[in-house]
Amino acid sequence: MENEKKIQIIRAASKRFARHSLFKTTLDEIARDLRISKASLYYYFESKDQLFYETVRWDGDQFVEEIKSIFNNESLQIFERFSRYFALKDEVQSNHKLLFDLILKAAGDNINEKEIELYKFFLQKEEQIIKLALSPVYAGRIETMNPELPSFVVMTSWGLMFGNKLRNIEPREKSAHTSDMIQKTLQVLFG
Repeated sequence: MENEKKIQIIRAASKRFARHSLFKTTLDEIARDLRISKASLYYYFESKDQLFYETVRWDGDQFVEEIKSIFNNESLQIFERFSRYFALKDEVQSNHKLLFDLILKAAGDNINEKEIELYKFFLQKEEQIIKLALSPVYAGRIETMNPELPSFVVMTSWGLMFGNKLRNIEPREKSAHTSDMIQKTLQVLFG
């Protein structure tokens, strides 16, 4: 029961933090959204900062679970799994705003220790999934998977996602959509 209440608070906080940021959101607003007292929030979380970081962690965990779901779907060919993975990244700003903001913040200079820790944690989780997904591709081959390949795929996919966001600001007529280009590349690699 206590864990359910904590998740309920995190979900409500997630909506507030995604819409208004850490600094513009108050615990009073979150408590009002839940129709509980502010003191009840302090029972579960020591501070607004702790609630915020646990909310970012929860949002990132949801994203990681979506990635796992894609790569665990054995009814899809490997290039289709990667295609869906890249498409998932294109939707991260709208579906996982707190994680998106964390990744965006990591690209700048204004990031604190706790945010760096969360950023590294999520990249490591994502790399582990990509490594497992790529392992069958290299099974039985003479060449072995470069140990840096999972990291390269993760970082490149984030770069492509942000590049796609920039492209949407100034669209070009002859420019192919990022996920279309990736799918064609994956078909050549895995197809």
